[in-house]
Amino acid sequence: MLFRLGMLVRDRMSRHLLTVAPEDSVRRARILMREGDLHRLPVVVGTRLVGLLSQEDIWARLPASAVLLGDDEVDALLEHVSVGGIMSLRPAAVNPNASVIEAARLMREHRVRALPVVDRGELMGIITEGDVVDGLLALLKKEPGAGPSGSGGDGSGKAAE
Repeated sequence: MLFRLGMLVRDRMSRHLLTVAPEDSVRRARILMREGDLHRLPVVVGTRLVGLLSQEDIWARLPASAVLLGDDEVDALLEHVSVGGIMSLRPAAVNPNASVIEAARLMREHRVRALPVVDRGELMGIITEGDVVDGLLALLKKEPGAGPSGSGGDGSGKAAE
């Protein structure tokens, strides 16, 4: 049933990604995140996933005094820090042929909000919590009687009479 309903990771993932390389500056990564309204960037060598860089990685690895700096000063500092030096190595990932439910389980298990989608080491996309929720909601819409608890299955919230 999951295959028929478009409930595979490959059907819900984002394919058009911004990525960075390990030798890129964290300043460049931060600019990409800001401009793309992103919380994380896959780190690749060619198309091979080698890590993940998140906003949390950046702030957790900056000196505590950096919080007192302005944006321009932080950017100047980050120009001299490489992505490879602070990225998360071997991030949890999911196969494009896995179910969205498996992706949700992995996110929960690893306490992450997104998973790189990888096939034989090659980055194929990324799936986020929002993608998973959208997929599960689509599944509920297609299932007869799968409305909210206590409803008649029509999504109205009213019990069937």
